[in-house]
Amino acid sequence: PPEKRAANAAPNRARPVRRKPTPAPDRHPDDAAAWVFAQARTERGYKRRDAIQEAATNEFLTKGYQGASLRAIISAAGGSSETLYRQFENKAGLFQAVVERRMLSSYEDYLTSGFGKRPLEIELSEFGLAYATAFIMTQQLDFYRMTISESASMPDVSGAIWEHGRVSVERHLADYLRDQVEAGTIELSNPLMAARQFMEMAKGSLHLHKLCNGMIVTQAEIEENVALAVRIFVNGVRK
Repeated sequence: PPEKRAANAAPNRARPVRRKPTPAPDRHPDDAAAWVFAQARTERGYKRRDAIQEAATNEFLTKGYQGASLRAIISAAGGSSETLYRQFENKAGLFQAVVERRMLSSYEDYLTSGFGKRPLEIELSEFGLAYATAFIMTQQLDFYRMTISESASMPDVSGAIWEHGRVSVERHLADYLRDQVEAGTIELSNPLMAARQFMEMAKGSLHLHKLCNGMIVTQAEIEENVALAVRIFVNGVRK
């Protein structure tokens, strides 16, 4: 009977609802390090995010931005594409997160180990060495090259990387210099501009030589360049 056939028929199965990826949380430029390292809510989430970023780091360094494959990154990291898109939105967002993470992790230990509590020459020397070494002697240089080459095609991403990476570090140094001005140790009208100038002096032409022609740069050369930068800078700002 029709009633019996209806009773024995398999129940209709609801189709799974595809949810849009959760957008990345708002980022605050003054708290960039916290944004990079505090996106996942669980320990498992932290591990997944780290695994994706490590796999993405290798993929980007090996194949460049254009050649990098999200499928290959997911395969190397494990997990699903849904996780990747939920946490990073897209390829550009993942690249941005990877670069910002590497930039900030290069200085994180230094900036959280009593930065701003030492005499001027020592503070500038330690800061300059940490900055120049991270910028010249690590894979950060390769990501810097990629960011510049892709800046025309994704200006929003390259601008955000600049804001949350370099600018965040600048502000730390500018705040320290402002404190020194208020303490009467140095004389400056624009601490932020002075911070930017010192950072450029710290890496000097060594950065461009290695970036453009692959010149081998030694740690001793970086230390010599930073020492000279500190001497010139301090002589120019001390009262």
